Amino acid sequence: MIRKGNECRSEIREHMRDGDGQVLVTNLFEKEELLGKSRMLGTLTLEPGCGIGKHQHNNEAEYFFVMKGNPVYYDDDEEIQLHEGDVTICEDGHYHAITNKTDETVARKTLPRRNGSPVNAKPPEPRPVPSFPVPRPLGPVPVAGRSARQIPASSVAGWAACAHPRFRN
Repeated sequence: MIRKGNECRSEIREHMRDGDGQVLVTNLFEKEELLGKSRMLGTLTLEPGCGIGKHQHNNEAEYFFVMKGNPVYYDDDEEIQLHEGDVTICEDGHYHAITNKTDETVARKTLPRRNGSPVNAKPPEPRPVPSFPVPRPLGPVPVAGRSARQIPASSVAGWAACAHPRFRN
C-alpha cells in the first residue's frame, strides 16, 4: 500500500490532553490499518505556545521523534529541552507532556505501542521475497577513468554503468 502525503487525514485538536492551544494531528495510517498494534502513527505539529498536557500511558508506551523545532518535554516530573532528531519513550504507567515555548513550529512523529505488541508479538510467517530483474555486468565499463572491475557491481554507479546502453560492448 502506498499513501501520498496529501492523502493523509489531518485534524486540529483543541487543548489536547488539557494542553495549551491546538495541535495539528496528521494520521499517516488510520487506526484500523495498524491492526490493533497501535492507536495511531502520525505527525503532531505544535505552533508557538501550544502543547499537549501531562497524561499517563496505561497498557501502552509512546515513542516520539522530533522532526523540527526544540520543544520542552516533561518525562514524569523532569523537564527536558529536546532538539531536532531527539527520540523519547514514555513507558507504560509513566507520565509525559510536550510544549512549544519557542517562536518556531515544532513537528514530531508519534507511535503509541500497545503492550504485548509489536515487541512481544509472534513474528509473522515469512513471505516470499519479490524477484526483480537485476542487470548483470556485460564486461569492462569505463566510468570516470576506471573500468567496471574497479567499481563494485553492488554500487549504484556500478550497476548504472553496466546497464547503460552507451557502455555495452
